[in-house]
Amino acid sequence: MTDTRKYGNSWKRKRDKYIATHKNCELCLMNMNISKATEVHHIVPISRGGTHEDSNLMALCHECHAWIHLREQKGENK
Repeated sequence: MTDTRKYGNSWKRKRDKYIATHKNCELCLMNMNISKATEVHHIVPISRGGTHEDSNLMALCHECHAWIHLREQKGENK
């Protein structure tokens, strides 16, 4: 399911604006690497009360985004 169908057009605009101002993967930067951000992650998922506020978002590369979701599925990020 695409972000547009899941969250609507307002999310797509917010996501595009966020990624335009956060061009590098924030997780890679914490590890002293530079990777282009391609996805925007909700730190606290919408399903758990998270919002689309900038303070709840992270710009990530595809690999880091997949890694975070894999950890969440395994129950390591609770």
